[in-house]
Amino acid sequence: TLHERVVWTEQKAFLSQLSDADTDGIIWRRKVPNFVQNWLNGLERDRLPTGRVILKREDVAQCVHILFARYGAKQSEPLDWLADDVAQLAEITQRATQAPWMRLRMEAVSNNACSKFHIDAVEARLICTYRGPGTELTTEIGDISLSNVSSVPNGLPILLKGKLWPGADSLHLRHRSPQIAGSG
Repeated sequence: TLHERVVWTEQKAFLSQLSDADTDGIIWRRKVPNFVQNWLNGLERDRLPTGRVILKREDVAQCVHILFARYGAKQSEPLDWLADDVAQLAEITQRATQAPWMRLRMEAVSNNACSKFHIDAVEARLICTYRGPGTELTTEIGDISLSNVSSVPNGLPILLKGKLWPGADSLHLRHRSPQIAGSG
């Protein structure tokens, strides 16, 4: 079941438990500070950056600043926090995968972008939704009942094994973007 395949942790250090054979994903239970969440929620949709960049982990914070600056955001304490947080999440992913390069993707999803439950064709993926409904999870295949779907709460990162993870043939956890088309 879903609860058997996902570990919840309060400590980011426990994200290393992804190496457990029975764990397909780990959710870090933490809180985005109110001043950051209020800033993000207050940004107009067209002021949210979109970008896909391949870079070294140590360049992630600077890249987040550059992406936001391109959309008119000024240097601020909430932006500094967000850039540092994204860099910290990149470090966690790099520790899990030992990858020398990171693929950073920032975008505001306004349609049913990734509507089918799937396992990514990567070694591992870390997803964190900072605004709006979070990533949906299931271990079911085929005709999926909403009672078998869970959502990762806003602001909580989830580190997921992908199809390229060693031993990936035993993965059960699938994810998708939330169904938001037409929801406003």
